[in-house]
Amino acid sequence: YFEIGDGQTYDPFTLEKLQKWAASGNLMPTHRVRRADSSEWTIAAYVPGLELTTQVTGEAVDASSAPVARKPKGLKDLVRSRKSSSAGGDAADGDASQAALKVKGPPNIVGLVDEILEIAYERHASDIHIDPEENVTLVQIRVDGELENLKKLP
Repeated sequence: YFEIGDGQTYDPFTLEKLQKWAASGNLMPTHRVRRADSSEWTIAAYVPGLELTTQVTGEAVDASSAPVARKPKGLKDLVRSRKSSSAGGDAADGDASQAALKVKGPPNIVGLVDEILEIAYERHASDIHIDPEENVTLVQIRVDGELENLKKLP
């Protein structure tokens, strides 16, 4: 049986179907457990989209009162809108805000994290490493299995 962490148990899937999902990158085992008196393993896994399913109740649904589902923005749209909003604006305003940052102290942490996440996403990085060292903080991303230096922060 299959559980995705929502407390519900789903029917077992065939090994072929699980292998197909794993090959397409849509299956990520999260837990492997078994009872002490059993030789059968239970694997809790995540399949994208499965958490959006609902339990069938058998009750009729009034379509006029049902909420309208909005399609969520994808990550590409968010990155694109962030770039366009940061590209917009007056150059003088940008210079003034940069000067204010230099005067006020530490950098805008939200902007810094957004920038790191955006670069990692665009480069298809699998993970981000933030390693505090003695005098600097090293930010690295893993692309195609290789760690690459991204930034050195004071």
